[in-house]
Amino acid sequence: MDNFDKITTHDPVQCERLCQETDSWLIICAQHPGGAPTLHYTSDRMRREAIGETTEIVAKFQDLAIGLNRARIMNIRDLDRTYQEKLSAARMEQDAAEDGARLARDREQQALQEAENARAKVLAQKALIARYEAQLVDLRARPA
Repeated sequence: MDNFDKITTHDPVQCERLCQETDSWLIICAQHPGGAPTLHYTSDRMRREAIGETTEIVAKFQDLAIGLNRARIMNIRDLDRTYQEKLSAARMEQDAAEDGARLARDREQQALQEAENARAKVLAQKALIARYEAQLVDLRARPA
């Protein structure tokens, strides 16, 4: 912004003196991106000899600056929209990954519970077999 301030604080008297000394026409237009007003200076000679064209040049410059500012704003909006879309997609992926991890943990817990149930059933069956074997030994040991 400091360099822009240098442009916008030009001395019109010096500009006019330069034009008179060099017998030239001078027009200066400046616009800071961001919506500040357009600043312009037109030498007396330029205004006298080509007022219509000078007005047209300044108007075209203003249109150009407005278009550039709008494009800049639209670009920022496009970038923001793209960012929001990518952020949303990343959140959806993260949610899906968390759901998958939760499902895997639930399945693991279920498998562990099923394994524990099967172990308990095997132990119960072994105990039953041991009891039957003990009864069989008792039956064999009895006199007939």
